[in-house]
Amino acid sequence: MIEDILGRIDQRLTALDLKESRAAKLAGLSDSAIRDIRRAVAGGRKNVGVSTRTLEKLAPVLETTVVWLVSGKGPETENRIERKLKLLRPDLAETLEDQFDVLINQALEKQQRTTR
Repeated sequence: MIEDILGRIDQRLTALDLKESRAAKLAGLSDSAIRDIRRAVAGGRKNVGVSTRTLEKLAPVLETTVVWLVSGKGPETENRIERKLKLLRPDLAETLEDQFDVLINQALEKQQRTTR
């Protein structure tokens, strides 16, 4: 299980041309977070896992979802805007979502007027 998660982390690191220490720092983790997972796998430690909290922080940086990191199911990549919103404080993300909603509704109204 942990080997599979590490494999998917590596897959996303490669796709994004990111170093593991940089990805960990961007996620707000210690720069050794991914290296520590790698060491656990290399050491054959079967009783070691990866916390949900760690995966929740890594997923947006790796432009994916926790579900995909854990299971490999679902889309490998996540919508760019959704991913970036997850990096924000919840209050800021909610404000931006409201603003996006207004802008999208305005664009839809404009589109309807011009296609009549």
